[in-house]
Amino acid sequence: MSESHSEQREDYAVRLTLTPNETSVVLKALDLYMRLGMGQLDEIGSYFTFNLGHPSTIDVDRLKLLCEQIKETVFPGLVKSAYYSISKAPIERARVAYDIFQVLRHCDAHARMPGGRAVHGPTVVFDDPLFVTEHRPVAKAVGILDQLADIPDDRPAARNRRKPRRANRA
Repeated sequence: MSESHSEQREDYAVRLTLTPNETSVVLKALDLYMRLGMGQLDEIGSYFTFNLGHPSTIDVDRLKLLCEQIKETVFPGLVKSAYYSISKAPIERARVAYDIFQVLRHCDAHARMPGGRAVHGPTVVFDDPLFVTEHRPVAKAVGILDQLADIPDDRPAARNRRKPRRANRA
């Protein structure tokens, strides 16, 4: 008997191959998504103001007011300038987006600069990704898979799980 169309599989992974520009777009999308889930609704205004290329045509004051109204509606417990930390964000998918963002940002940094540390700019992107959920992203960059497979998983729940064995290589 065939599966119902309403049933969804949860036992698969998707592999993406991204150019540097596509990686940048995905990172920015994940960043915006996780910030919205933290209550940083002012990021909506920043996104449009900085990315449309014509900020003079945007009624910035109206946009700011609309973002504040959305925040008051969705997150009534937060005061105007407050937001949740990512580890306490009430929207689970925002936390998962953060975890994926961490891995992709790490992969991107090592793909762009295989030698490691940047001379200028943030160096945190070369540090091991930190996770805030029980979900550990399976995202990896082709070409540095072995390096990423060795990232320690020090979260308490992870210590109780068996880690998959790696195949011996000849």
